[in-house]
Amino acid sequence: FLPNGDSVTSLTLASGGAASTAHRTGNSNNNDGGSAGLWNITPSTAQTATPGDYSFTYVAGKLNITPMTITTTVVNQATTYGAPAATSSIVSGTINNDTVTTGIAAYSGVTPVTIEAKTAAGNYTLRADGNLSGDYAADYVLATTGNTDGQLVVNQKTVTASLIGSVSKEYDGTVAISNLLSGNYTIASGIESGDSITLNNPSNGVYDNKNATT
Repeated sequence: FLPNGDSVTSLTLASGGAASTAHRTGNSNNNDGGSAGLWNITPSTAQTATPGDYSFTYVAGKLNITPMTITTTVVNQATTYGAPAATSSIVSGTINNDTVTTGIAAYSGVTPVTIEAKTAAGNYTLRADGNLSGDYAADYVLATTGNTDGQLVVNQKTVTASLIGSVSKEYDGTVAISNLLSGNYTIASGIESGDSITLNNPSNGVYDNKNATT
């Protein structure tokens, strides 16, 4: 405070962080060893009603830029077992043409599920996890509400089964077969590496015609 009822009538304050394009990181005017969000405020040219009576020294202050809140809508995805699903989202609320993306996690109910080539066939919820990336990701934080989940559908993969060996029956005027064994089948194509499957009802089938052959 100044004596005799005097006061500072004006003071110039300057900070690179005051610009609408200022970011929380990469600050050329940051004096805090890279502390995210902190910019110097430099005071100068203090004025009083009696300028000849005072001289001033100045101490820099700090401007704290807090992250801007954004929301995201996760895009629905579909894939087939054996092919990993792609994930993406639409981010709302960024400024200055900043590009920010968020990580996306999958859930079955409340249980986390790893998105990979062998994610089991079924329906899953896709949800933004708040792990932001991009040149200016530190400028933003994902809202805790207002985000929209997506859905991931993993479809069953089609496999091809072939008959092997020989099967015979007494002529009965039909093409039906009812005496097939598991050894009469093989899965010809479509199985993913490392997987093993068997047919759940291999006893029935059909001939290509009903006539007896010799």
